[in-house]
Amino acid sequence: MFGIPGRVVRSRNEPNEVLEHGKLPDPQGQALEDLKERIEHLEAELQALKEERVISVSTPSRPY
Repeated sequence: MFGIPGRVVRSRNEPNEVLEHGKLPDPQGQALEDLKERIEHLEAELQALKEERVISVSTPSRPY
């Protein structure tokens, strides 16, 4: 039932309907996976910036 007044939006009279709970989407799991990937990306970017900084600091600059 949906809405006011209620109306049927889906009937459950299908005799062979199988509920496959293992195939349901996992929004929390996906959000955690997205955050994990974002953290890995940011850590790699931070490492690259650190390495760039070390290279620029160790290389003496020439006055013009």
